[in-house]
Amino acid sequence: MILAIDYGEARCGLALGQTIPAKAWVCKTSHVLKTCLEQPVDKYIVGMPLSMSGRYSSQTFLSIAFAECLWKKSKKDVILVDERLTSKMFSGRKGRDALSAVEIFKSFVEGAIHYKLRLPTKINDSLITFISKKQKCKVLVVNVSDVRVVSKCSQCVVVQKDPYYAYLFHKMGCHVERDLKRLKKSEMFDIIVTDHHTPELNDFVESEENIFCACSSKG
Repeated sequence: MILAIDYGEARCGLALGQTIPAKAWVCKTSHVLKTCLEQPVDKYIVGMPLSMSGRYSSQTFLSIAFAECLWKKSKKDVILVDERLTSKMFSGRKGRDALSAVEIFKSFVEGAIHYKLRLPTKINDSLITFISKKQKCKVLVVNVSDVRVVSKCSQCVVVQKDPYYAYLFHKMGCHVERDLKRLKKSEMFDIIVTDHHTPELNDFVESEENIFCACSSKG
């Protein structure tokens, strides 16, 4: 059983079913967590409202904050699905929040790109220690999920495709983008920490020697 949620600041749309929504309704945001936890489900699908250009927004992170809370409280799978088009699709329609939840449900079932909330992967402690000693350096972190890498950075920009990990860096006070192309070509960094060294990273650092590939921490 699946419960899809269209999260809003005042109201939330909910859609419950297995392969198709059997029930859809609206509840106040103040009651939505309790309502979700009362449903007999295997997983939750939470709509993730990116901007129309595909960037993260304040509303994106509000929805992910709710998804994180639901994940921790329920101990069940919570999955994020891009819902940037649903609000416009049902704008002005009666019950638009419930209709949006139905659309989020259908998008997931039909194989839309989605992201399951999961714990970050820890990187090598020696790299964390090295970065922590470079407090005044400007650091770019690319698709690394371990937030410890920015814990002592005064200037940090993060590029992160996974929206939950992006949210974790956002909570740390970092500026977060989904795509490296959103950064200005003229913007330079002292250090880059990445999960994979690609040639385009060379445009953002003076020396390739200052690009570090993050290795997973073993044990």
